[in-house]
Amino acid sequence: MQQMQQMQQQLTQQQSQQQQLHAQLAAAQAAAAAPSSHASAASIMGGKPFVKPKPPSTFLAADRLGELDQWEREMRYQFAAYGAPLAGEPARIAFAVSYLGPVPLQWWDANPAHQQVCTWDEFVKLLRGRFRPVHAAKQARTELFKIKQGASQTAGAYAAAFQELLVSLPDMHVDDAVFLFVRGLSPALRRRVGDKEFATLSAAINAAVQSEGLYGIQLADDSPAMGASVGQSMDLNALVEELHALRSAVAAGAGAGAGGRITGVSKQQIDERLKGGLCLRCGSPDHFKNDCPRA
Repeated sequence: MQQMQQMQQQLTQQQSQQQQLHAQLAAAQAAAAAPSSHASAASIMGGKPFVKPKPPSTFLAADRLGELDQWEREMRYQFAAYGAPLAGEPARIAFAVSYLGPVPLQWWDANPAHQQVCTWDEFVKLLRGRFRPVHAAKQARTELFKIKQGASQTAGAYAAAFQELLVSLPDMHVDDAVFLFVRGLSPALRRRVGDKEFATLSAAINAAVQSEGLYGIQLADDSPAMGASVGQSMDLNALVEELHALRSAVAAGAGAGAGGRITGVSKQQIDERLKGGLCLRCGSPDHFKNDCPRA
């Protein structure tokens, strides 16, 4: 009970500190933006009017991959947005400490030596040493190799999850990032954008999102009918003919389509290729049976 009361007091004190800091920042910005006979508010702010940024998240040390990296990134945006009031190292540290959760805040307060920290880089180094996993970059890289667009996930949501992992790998080459992103897309989207060259990850993300919006390729829908409707040379009659050929092959049990059109393909192969949206003749993801070069 006593420990819970202490934690509650800490949280109350932290909220009070945040309010005080934001009030001080607002007052400093108001003073800086006050027009004078020599400069306007816009010129004082470097030619741009000041816009109060959204408050950053609280670092909870929840063992979530990339949490500390993302929090540090948010802090840098706060420093850039507030400008002069957060230009000094002590001010930055005080601001960041007010956004530490109960566990990291208790760790920070428990060591008197922490109060002597006077640079932002030193502050971040201490946090990383205590709360960032030793193999965080390796874990993030492993997750990037495994991440795939889910069956009920849009391209935008998949891109957000991908970029969150990428925060822990700031030095990853853009070509590697683009390759992994495209590889994790649903098969339908991957066929649409996989043969294009992208100079940046943002360009690859935009292409996937736009393709999904333009062609309706959503939720990992990779059926032959969808592929035919967005650029394949298969019209409705051809699709019906394809289905009849498939049914004939299944009924015959020999893997041969009507007129020998799928000769040598087993029923199991047909089922697998149909489910994967692949060419029924050769199993390629790049075309459908009517366009197969092996015809």
